[in-house]
Formats: sequence, structure tokens, C-alpha cells
Amino acid sequence: YLSERKGVNYLIKAFNKLNRKDTLLLIAGTGDQEDKLKALAESNPNIKFLGYMDGVEKANYYSIADFFVFPTLDDVWGHVVTESFYNGLPVILTSKAEAKELIREGKTGFIVPDRDSDALAEAMKRLLDSSKLLKQMKKNVKKIPRSKIVDINLTVKTFDKAINYSLEKQK
Repeated sequence: YLSERKGVNYLIKAFNKLNRKDTLLLIAGTGDQEDKLKALAESNPNIKFLGYMDGVEKANYYSIADFFVFPTLDDVWGHVVTESFYNGLPVILTSKAEAKELIREGKTGFIVPDRDSDALAEAMKRLLDSSKLLKQMKKNVKKIPRSKIVDINLTVKTFDKAINYSLEKQK
């Protein structure tokens, strides 16, 4: 979902700082920030908005990606992190994603400060500039036991956090 709290604007700024012609940034989802994000990205032909996707279509995009970036400003978990791991992708995410507890820094991904497009750009650059590091991180992700990625206890804990988060926001 392309909402302000997902931090996609910082991702676009970070990608623009990379100034790479050999790399695409694929952004999936729709939402109330979509027009603003497209305007922010309009000067870069290597940023593509894919719209909403699910199922096989989403799996196909995971299969062609090198890594996944989750620039959230506030997330009680971030199921896209477990989806990315399930599909064999290292993850760059912010410290505001509770799913950061799954990341082994420098081994299966990178954790960067939220609202920091420079840190996002640097983490992406590290993976884009080192095929050896990217390959090793993909191997490390594939070694993560499926039970850790799709653990029912972790899922229940996540839903509990989401419910409590929603109740707190309503107060």
C-alpha cells in the first residue's frame, strides 16, 4: 500500500541518488500517495510503478528481483519481509519495521535508520556494486529454515501487535 507511513518517497530519493542506468526500481501497490510518488519519480525512467498485484503475478516479480527494500516509517511487522525471504531475497529495511528481528545484519539484509535516503542509497549501492556480496546474501537467505519464516507463533505475535497498535491509534 502506497501510504505515507511506508516511506516510499525516501526510497525514490535514495534510488535517484544512485543515478544508475543499469538498474530498475519496481514499486508495487496503490494508495493515497501514488500521485505524489509518481511525480517524485517522473524524472527517472528507471522507476516503474506496477500497481496492485497478488498471487502468481507478485511471485513472478519476486523471482526477477535482486533484493527487496522496505523503507517503512512505522510498521508493526512487515509481512513483505517474510515474503521476500520466502522468495530468496535479501532485505533492506528501516529500524521502524518490527520484522527487523529476522535480519542478520550484512548476512541476510541491512537495517537502516528511517527517513534516511542516504543510508538507503548506501545499502542498495553495496548490493548493486558487489555481485559477490549479493550472491552470498541470497545463499544465506535460502538457508533460513522455512519454519522461522512462516512460524505460527510469530504470526500470532504479529497479529497481536497489529491489534494493539490499532487500539492505541484509536485512543
